[in-house]
Amino acid sequence: MDRKIMFNEDDSHFYYTRDSFGELGEKEIRAFIRQYQDTQIGDFMLTCAGRIADYPSAVREDYLDKFDQKVENGRPVDYTRHPVPRCMNRVYRELGLDFYAICIDELRRIGVRPWLSVRMNDCHDNDAPTSFLHPNFFHSHPEFRRVRHRAPMGYFDRCYDYAVPEVRRLMLDTVEEIAFRYDADGIELDWMREIYCFRIGREYEGIEIINQFTRDVRAILDRAEEKWGHPIRLAARTMRDPQMALDSGFDAVQWAREGMIDTLIPTPRWQTTDSDIPVEMWKRLLADTGVRLAAGIEILQQSSAGNSEGRFYTMPENVNALAAQYLSEGADAVYLFNYMDQPNPVQLRADAACPEGCSLAPENYMKLLQTVGSRETAVRAERRHVKTFADVGPVWCDMAKRAALPLAVKAGRSACLRLRVGEIPAGAAVEVRLGVTGEEADAPTVFVNSEPCPYVRSEAVVPAYTRSAARVYAVANDGKMPPFLVIEMIAGEREITVDYAEIHVFANGDAD
Repeated sequence: MDRKIMFNEDDSHFYYTRDSFGELGEKEIRAFIRQYQDTQIGDFMLTCAGRIADYPSAVREDYLDKFDQKVENGRPVDYTRHPVPRCMNRVYRELGLDFYAICIDELRRIGVRPWLSVRMNDCHDNDAPTSFLHPNFFHSHPEFRRVRHRAPMGYFDRCYDYAVPEVRRLMLDTVEEIAFRYDADGIELDWMREIYCFRIGREYEGIEIINQFTRDVRAILDRAEEKWGHPIRLAARTMRDPQMALDSGFDAVQWAREGMIDTLIPTPRWQTTDSDIPVEMWKRLLADTGVRLAAGIEILQQSSAGNSEGRFYTMPENVNALAAQYLSEGADAVYLFNYMDQPNPVQLRADAACPEGCSLAPENYMKLLQTVGSRETAVRAERRHVKTFADVGPVWCDMAKRAALPLAVKAGRSACLRLRVGEIPAGAAVEVRLGVTGEEADAPTVFVNSEPCPYVRSEAVVPAYTRSAARVYAVANDGKMPPFLVIEMIAGEREITVDYAEIHVFANGDAD
């Protein structure tokens, strides 16, 4: 069985969702891991440190410290009722268990590689005066933040500046601590929490800083290998585009060429999945390095950059599509972020972002994890390739303006959209869906790869990525379709705006 899923487990998810359990011990921790035994997960990334460590740490603050804390940032606090510090206190102090040691052991028992992941510059609750996520280090050192030439304005302004030696030392000490405390198969540097690690305009200077930092991490892991007696891999999660990553201070190609990393994960950040990660470019850049490429898939999906109301948890057909296209194009794995189990389905269904039948729904969750980790199963599943956008880039790039949608098509003129689809099986029925603004808007004339596509019907898009009616067109499948389809739209007598585009590939070969 192919097991090409790299699966990220959040640092607080288990504590949040299990705090209310009447019975909680080693049995329940092992059962949590064992539920993934018969899936296509090959690598399990246990996030163990963000701003706060969620194991007992000697080099930084952890959730046990937060449980004990009474004063923060000059204000009285009490985190004993918060589910995360409270549940960690229960596991480590009251029960005397080590959550990560148990998870690592159980992962090996079920044949899955255990990793530990560190969020390199997390900034959750960044503007709150107190938070269960804030260490004293954050409050005590405003001079370590990446924006200090003015008052903070944006979400990432209070992130740490990696040009500061004390910041790098804290993170290197964290890596060293977990590498020697736990017998993991690998360590992940999660730079996408958060990718903004340098003062504005100092990103170019940051390239060599991060290069040397990565060398230092690799040296730590080389020493840890002597203790554990096996290789310890190094992975890095970074921006989806090689040039944008470099412009932000992250020379991922150099890490690969020097043999510093074993796995590279280009990915969106959070706002939406990214339907156009340039896998084929990354593969060319990584050629002959032996570095695995894993394409990141977020839990949220949004089609038009300006429509945050149309942001929902992915549907299984969306994830099938992304896995099929990236594995078809040569990705060695797909990386699922925030695809965590939901032990309380009632709470999940109350979440406005979760449409009926979303990827996290109990009836879909395990089936999804048994589909998207193999090119063969993903390609033959029902797929909805939705045009999305890149949600983060260098600070000087307005990513919303770079998004393909919404797209205005002038009257009597044509405009094009390109969608990645990967392999499409011979005989599979294929349709184009276009969200066209306005009840009275004319259906445009459509071609796909220069072949005419007959209009067949109009229907609502579910979930409501767009409120526009979708115009649906049939696409001829000759069994030789390329991995990219270009949709050409010609407007009639009135200008139209397209705010949604999808290629729908049907699993059973029948659009009906």
